[in-house]
Amino acid sequence: MAGRVKLLRLAALWLMLCMGIFGCAGGMFGISITEKIPESWQTEIRELVRQQESAVISGSLERYMQTIDDRDAVYWQEQRHWFTDAAAFVKERKYRRSVSAFLERRANDEVVALIEQRAEEGGKARRVRVPICFRRTPAGWKDADLPFLETRSPHTIVKVTHQRLLPFARELQGMADQVQKRLASLYGWKPRQPVAVKLYGKKDWFLQSVKWSLPDWAGGWNEYGESIKLLVEANADISDRYKTYYHSAIIHEMVHKMLGELTNDNAAYWLQEGLAEQTSARMDRIPENDALPVIPRSELWSWPKLASVQLEQLTAEEAPQYYHQSRLIVEFLLERYGYQPLREAFRLLRQQPYIPASTAEKLQEVNRRTVRALEQALGKPFQQLAEEWWIWATGQ
Repeated sequence: MAGRVKLLRLAALWLMLCMGIFGCAGGMFGISITEKIPESWQTEIRELVRQQESAVISGSLERYMQTIDDRDAVYWQEQRHWFTDAAAFVKERKYRRSVSAFLERRANDEVVALIEQRAEEGGKARRVRVPICFRRTPAGWKDADLPFLETRSPHTIVKVTHQRLLPFARELQGMADQVQKRLASLYGWKPRQPVAVKLYGKKDWFLQSVKWSLPDWAGGWNEYGESIKLLVEANADISDRYKTYYHSAIIHEMVHKMLGELTNDNAAYWLQEGLAEQTSARMDRIPENDALPVIPRSELWSWPKLASVQLEQLTAEEAPQYYHQSRLIVEFLLERYGYQPLREAFRLLRQQPYIPASTAEKLQEVNRRTVRALEQALGKPFQQLAEEWWIWATGQ
């Protein structure tokens, strides 16, 4: 489901908070250089990183995934999606990936190293430096994600990049547990496994876990089979006002997580974003979200037009229109027809085969499947529904 580009409110928040440049500052993962790392280990890890570099340049997903620890299914899925984007991103660029420094030897044959990546084009270079935990396995060294700290409940695991984020992580964990209960009562959702949330205290690390081509205005992300990811400033106190936006973000992303599982990742983009916006508006504590979005008739897209739009290609100024109109569609469906037809549409979508691609990549097909499921659930052709919605939306 590639296009969970959202959280414009968080993007604004991020710009307000991020006035300084991050370093590997106090509290990052609790890292400190301790026991000496054997030279043979360093050589083997450097070779693994060279294999990753070669795989990205050649576009070989199979070779790249051989370097990832497959015991963590969530990270495995995240790196599959990251690679697909990265291979396309560096295609016309000079790409380099190397070990910048070895930071820590951990128990259970784990080593944390600082990995530097550069993508150069026309004299301009994009540089990303990310600490990665490498794990020694029977099959050799494997990339095993960032060396997170974590807090967990029976239903939610929250991982953080910086120790300072742990108290806030526990707060978001409680919020996530509450949201799961609410979504269970509305849609009968029972997560297949504890929901994983990752909080990143540095934007480069967030991009490395999502994709390099992510729009600058994106502050959160979730794909089918992945963790919920949020960008959170690690070196500043988070006021109660800003916490409400992150609470809203958790609600929003939990809806995506639910729809992925209830529909076998076959829900159209507009349904994903519309239901996430509608649900967060009903559950969060942001007053301006209580009222329905007001969109001038001249700026209102038709429902078919909205369904054809690629959200990730919109600018920061254009993206809110997509979210607002998607919410209006879901508000219309719930007001006019109630929850049961939506639950039935989810059931029908769940019967469709899973498409192993991001939402952006399968935009047309999941939209076709969603339209067909709605037509069956409501007993009306899509054209009639689109006309009913237009009359409803322009009459608000």
